[in-house]
Amino acid sequence: DRAKTKRITSLVALSCILLLISLNTRIVFLEGPDALHKVVSVLEDSKRIRERVLEIVPATGVLVVDRSDKLFFPARHVMVPLRADQTFAAMPKIADQTSLYYYGITLPPSDTDFLNQQKLGPLGLRIEFIESFGVESLYRIIRP
Repeated sequence: DRAKTKRITSLVALSCILLLISLNTRIVFLEGPDALHKVVSVLEDSKRIRERVLEIVPATGVLVVDRSDKLFFPARHVMVPLRADQTFAAMPKIADQTSLYYYGITLPPSDTDFLNQQKLGPLGLRIEFIESFGVESLYRIIRP
């Protein structure tokens, strides 16, 4: 009797351990935003985006970003964020000295119109679309 009970107890314990291992493995590697599979995919996409943006933006260029500073620094000069008065104040001087870009969420036409008319226009600047990367895009900020 003891042998059967011990054997059954061991099998139940082993089954529970295997179940926990399989569930944890699934969570760590396959499911959720922090799963290893998802993280690897995001890193590969980020690398592809970084390479393409660095092809477009010259080595002396400045990128204004909201959240992607880690993608481009130290390969390019980076300013954060677009929607700060200090950033807008510095843009005309930067645009006179080097090329200036914005990388961030894709702006709807109403937002680019607002920027061109209300924020950048009075500074003698204009934003224009270059290329899209999923939900984010690269824009050039120029003197018209």
